[in-house]
Amino acid sequence: MTFLSPLVLVAVWACLPNSECPEFEEAAAWVQQAKDYQKAGRYAAAETLLRRVLETTAEEGRAMMEALNQLAGVLFLKADYTEAEATVRRALDLNSKQAEQDDLKQAENLNTLAEILRASGRISEADAAQRQALATFETKLGKDHPSTLTVLENRASLLAQQGRSREAVTLSRRVLAGREKLMEPDNPCLATTLSNLASYEMAAGNAVNVEPLYRRALAIRERASGPRHPEVAVLLNNLAEHLRREGKEREAEPLYRRALNIQEMRPRSHPDYATTLNNWAEFLAGRGRKKEAELSYRMAWRIAQMALGNNHLLVATIQENLARHLQSMRKSKEAVTLLQQALEVRTERQGAQHPDAVKTLAALDRLREEQTPPSGSIALSALRQSVH
Repeated sequence: MTFLSPLVLVAVWACLPNSECPEFEEAAAWVQQAKDYQKAGRYAAAETLLRRVLETTAEEGRAMMEALNQLAGVLFLKADYTEAEATVRRALDLNSKQAEQDDLKQAENLNTLAEILRASGRISEADAAQRQALATFETKLGKDHPSTLTVLENRASLLAQQGRSREAVTLSRRVLAGREKLMEPDNPCLATTLSNLASYEMAAGNAVNVEPLYRRALAIRERASGPRHPEVAVLLNNLAEHLRREGKEREAEPLYRRALNIQEMRPRSHPDYATTLNNWAEFLAGRGRKKEAELSYRMAWRIAQMALGNNHLLVATIQENLARHLQSMRKSKEAVTLLQQALEVRTERQGAQHPDAVKTLAALDRLREEQTPPSGSIALSALRQSVH
């Protein structure tokens, strides 16, 4: 099976000093309330308030820029990446038209844009925007400022997505050290950093460090935000997935169930929910519950498609897992189709020489060899030639 990486919690916003900037008291109150809703995981309520600010703010100044950036972040958390990108680009354009451009606000918007692009799989664009944001924060605020640490947190996520796990570990440890100096021990930002560091440590092969980091992150987040916050579900999934891989299935099962219970109470088209369902399917398959596993894989695939479209790496990963599960159930015809589709996505998004694309091609070759008679494909042949 192709394992999904633990979900990386996001640190989208860089909180600027004195950034409560809507010029009118009513708008300022709405933006602050929206921020509170966002922190509580009430993304729909935050979105409603921010849209109200935009409808009632006539002047295209700092009030509108603040609301646009906050709305882009909320849309990002809801996995509405298309509108999130359009919204933050509107904020960037608005700032560039000001008589006195605010470099820090521009960097804040670029940081948000970079996260949206990263989640959309547009890595090179995300890297460029993120480097620009980080350079501004380090120059204007210093390397240890909380806002700079937020961008560094996101930088580590981008490195990990590129497979540069050791660099991500080093950077994440730096962020954790900085935040532990500046923050109270129950600050939810610490939970984000701890969870992400755990995922990078796992990817780098440092499994002994993983469980304590996840458990500390989960305890902090539950104390800070309550037991049903969306990021509690993410942490439960991550800890459960680690325990499953360590052979601790009995400990993992109730954590998966708790995560799914939280996510099922929210809109069911979020990629986080798809990831948890995929991992739950892995758990079920490992316990011999094949029909239940197939249903969970299919639901995960459908949700990922709704959230991200067909041409996304998360969708390809779930397709591969479903294909291999179907192969184990002797449903090879559908499995071949799914692997072919996944290979096309990987070749387009990662390149034919990428290790993941090569692995998918090898799995497809093995599966096709088992079929009688073998079924050729011009498109597949072209893909194979581009790899070799």
